[in-house]
Amino acid sequence: MLMDADVAEEESTARGRPDAHVDCTLHDGDTVELGGSKLTAHLTPGHTKGCTTWTMQVEEGGLKLSAVIVGSPNVNPVIFW
Repeated sequence: MLMDADVAEEESTARGRPDAHVDCTLHDGDTVELGGSKLTAHLTPGHTKGCTTWTMQVEEGGLKLSAVIVGSPNVNPVIFW
């Protein structure tokens, strides 16, 4: 699964890249069900190609909460010159 804006590049064989096929194209706001959970895909512009941010509702202690699954939880080191 990959966001629509990134499909062409991922399936491209330019620059000697191996063949790749995207099985499912996602659009901003599409939902995917996984193990009884419903996840919503969010386009993450300006991030690494193929990055998708996901949100979902979870229940904890009788409360309904919103959860976010970010595509890259780390921060690249900053280099000062």
